[in-house]
Amino acid sequence: MYYSIKLYNNSCLDKEYKLNKSNHQSLRDFKFAQTRFNILQTFLDLIIKKEYETVTVDEICNLVRISRGTFFNYFPSKEHLYTYYG
Repeated sequence: MYYSIKLYNNSCLDKEYKLNKSNHQSLRDFKFAQTRFNILQTFLDLIIKKEYETVTVDEICNLVRISRGTFFNYFPSKEHLYTYYG
């Protein structure tokens, strides 16, 4: 069984990706992975368009459609997003 993931960003129309449900223990885990993926993808899109220092957490949150608190549940800081790809 597959679930669709919608990525929201301003660089193009919504993209749709598929993840295999068998990779996740539950729907909650799937949604956690989906949100984390959306944050990471949006961050990458933004740093491609402009410098890392000018990208803000608020900008990422607005594009992903999450609150600042939700962002910090996934990553302790913007620097952790950058080091994630290390």
